[in-house]
Amino acid sequence: MAKMETQGFQYKLWNRDLAACLNMISIILNLRNTGQIPERFARHVHSKRRPRMGE
Repeated sequence: MAKMETQGFQYKLWNRDLAACLNMISIILNLRNTGQIPERFARHVHSKRRPRMGE
């Protein structure tokens, strides 16, 4: 039983790694073709920031 659980855990990690690699390939190809990061991967910068405690 423990062996089956371990195999499932490794399979999930492999899928996460595969997804990360495919996302990186998508970013690189888009950078090469358009010079921009795809919007779904871009961070949105907020213009107003909250002051820190003591400022």
